Amino acid sequence: MAEVIINTIYLSVLVILEIALYLMLAGRVLPRIVKIRYSLSETRDRGLKKYVYPSGRGICYEPRPNIRKYMPRYLLFTNNGYKYVKCLLDKGVNSIGYTVVMFNNRDEVIDTIDVTTKRSANNETAALLVHGDTSYVDISLFSINGTAFEKERIAYCRSRDLLIYTAAMTVLCFIETVFVMKMLNLLFSWWAGGKLWADINTALFILPAVFIGLLCGLMALLNARAKKVRWSK
Repeated sequence: MAEVIINTIYLSVLVILEIALYLMLAGRVLPRIVKIRYSLSETRDRGLKKYVYPSGRGICYEPRPNIRKYMPRYLLFTNNGYKYVKCLLDKGVNSIGYTVVMFNNRDEVIDTIDVTTKRSANNETAALLVHGDTSYVDISLFSINGTAFEKERIAYCRSRDLLIYTAAMTVLCFIETVFVMKMLNLLFSWWAGGKLWADINTALFILPAVFIGLLCGLMALLNARAKKVRWSK
């Protein structure tokens, strides 16, 4: 009896750790596969001047014409090893909302940040910390003085990313389901002297795993549509 109790405790800890791993993969890791990408026009914002100072360096950019009347300049700079973005605002802009899209030196999207801020006394925004691998940024406005601003840059999400995410969730759910049912079957055999099933056929879990994977993909799709995201191949 003591051996059964010890084995049960060991099995319970194992199941808890495995479920925690599953939740981390399903809730944190796999959703990052589906990234919101940004399509860009052929022309980028024009770099005007480079700055070099004791603690770092920076480049001043001039935004596109439709943004320039609200945000004449913005600066991407490095200070003590960290990278920041700071924007110069027109005097008529009291509050502004904008999206910063960060790109690395391979023109790949690293991350995006939505910012809503007010104009300071010197007509600048506060320095925004960006990813350390950022080589350049793209800025799109979404509100001016509390009024919505139509974005010039259109967000898109690749269909391939959604398929990868759905397939990964399906495989992960299948592995999790088989593991849990195997553990329950083993636990039942210890305490009841029998088995829930004489032999668990793992093929039985394929259909529910596919259903859960497709459901996760559908939720990602609906979330993208709610953000008015376009899709590409």
